[in-house]
Formats: sequence, C-alpha cells, structure tokens
Amino acid sequence: IMATQPDKSLRDGFGAVELSNQVCEATDFQQPSYLDTYAAALAETGEFQQASEIAQQAINLAIETDKIGLAAGIQERLNHYQDGEPYRDDSLD
Repeated sequence: IMATQPDKSLRDGFGAVELSNQVCEATDFQQPSYLDTYAAALAETGEFQQASEIAQQAINLAIETDKIGLAAGIQERLNHYQDGEPYRDDSLD
C-alpha cells in the first residue's frame, strides 16, 4: 500500500523500500511475493532498473515454485518498471 496506493498522500516509497527490504533480507530473498513488493517500492522511488531486476528475480522464483499466476502478475508490474513507471493498484481506491 505504501508503494502502490493511487492516492499520493498515502504513499511513502522510501518507507516501503526500507520495510520490504527488511522482509526480503529476513527471508533470504527467496519469497517471490516479498520480492514483488520490494520491486514495487523501488519503482515508487524511481529506481526502475533495480525494480526490474528484483521483479525478474521474483518471476524466476515464482516459476520455480509453480506459482505461475503470481509470476504472471509480477510480469505485468515488471512491464511498468521497464517503461519507467511505478505500479498503481487500482483496487486500493
């Protein structure tokens, strides 16, 4: 929510990066959904290259663990990062 909320007043990209990085570190960067969150946070702060790399890592892990639906969703978000855009979750409106 801190990274993907459509309402700018509710976003805190740098806070999201800090928290999501801590979670990824605690899980040895092996949980694709946490990496997905980390990538969204990085994109919110304008770190699109790093966000793309983390998202690709998340996709690879999701595929390895047969989470194909998750991989597809991350791919959609990765497309935003590769276009230099953060992801917005319209379901949070």
